Amino acid sequence: MNATGRIETLDLMKGLVILLVVMQHLDIVPNAHESRLAAVYLCFNMPMFFFVSGMFLPVGRSTGSMLRHSARRLLVPWLFFAVAGGLIVDVLVNGNYYVLGSPRRMFHWFAYGPNVPLYFLRALFLSTVGCFFAARAAAGLRRQLVVLALLVALSAVAFRVAPHVASLPGPVKGMVRLLALPEAMAMSMYLWLGHMAASNTGMRDARAGRLAGACIMAAALGAALLTGWNAMRWHTVWHLGSWGGITACAVCGIAAVWGAALMLRGCRPLALAGRYSLAIMCSHYVLIYTLTGLLAVEERNSVWPLVLLLFAPLAWACVRFLPWALGMRKKR
Repeated sequence: MNATGRIETLDLMKGLVILLVVMQHLDIVPNAHESRLAAVYLCFNMPMFFFVSGMFLPVGRSTGSMLRHSARRLLVPWLFFAVAGGLIVDVLVNGNYYVLGSPRRMFHWFAYGPNVPLYFLRALFLSTVGCFFAARAAAGLRRQLVVLALLVALSAVAFRVAPHVASLPGPVKGMVRLLALPEAMAMSMYLWLGHMAASNTGMRDARAGRLAGACIMAAALGAALLTGWNAMRWHTVWHLGSWGGITACAVCGIAAVWGAALMLRGCRPLALAGRYSLAIMCSHYVLIYTLTGLLAVEERNSVWPLVLLLFAPLAWACVRFLPWALGMRKKR
């Protein structure tokens, strides 16, 4: 932990992956069918954020305090950036002014997009609440392992049922998408693994050397590459490959990112990206589609130089001028 109270290794883990997420959404990261490394990355990118969040599961809070804290931290950003994304992309850029008179279309902003990555916040809220109550009932390693087994089973079920969500009746499908239920079911196990790691190991505050980090990354990445070719998109839990292979790949990928973070200690820009990863996640997709629309280009990778130039100032502006919209308290 540094002088600001931040844990640098975890900030570096988040920073590394959030930058990969931006590159993925710009189509700079190859498709999973084109690169084995890209396929590995797509298996662990979202579970890594759940894992890190689990390390800070607010088990010491009362139920009411936990709900208020989680709602402020996760649901307020979702609501604000869903509306902002809809108004900017759907109305101002695309000129779909009729949307403002269509409750059904506006519901689409909250459940589907245009700011698609916000599903993460809804899924993380559900997972945090569920794991909070599980942690209250599962003190001790044995009970934690029982909960882990249940969440592993729930994740496997999510992989089976997610492809059938599209065939549900409209209102039911809309509610499932609004809650990000398949995503929460699929990834809660990673949040719980993070909670177990923080409760039973010293991983959160580990200060292994760069050589150890390099060895961890190489071994974990090598193991992930051996799990087979699995294609994954955590939004809607679309996948090609077995649940077991994807899960093994995700766990190995999280370990590889941890090793990379140990190697990159002292990289302040990357740590800042991790510290403000929520601002980057909430705003970058709107930026991509805004520039794509304004410049009248069809491919997102056509605007990547502008996005990479602007997303850091945009994230800083969000933190500086809209802290409440990111679930942050204003500095006094």
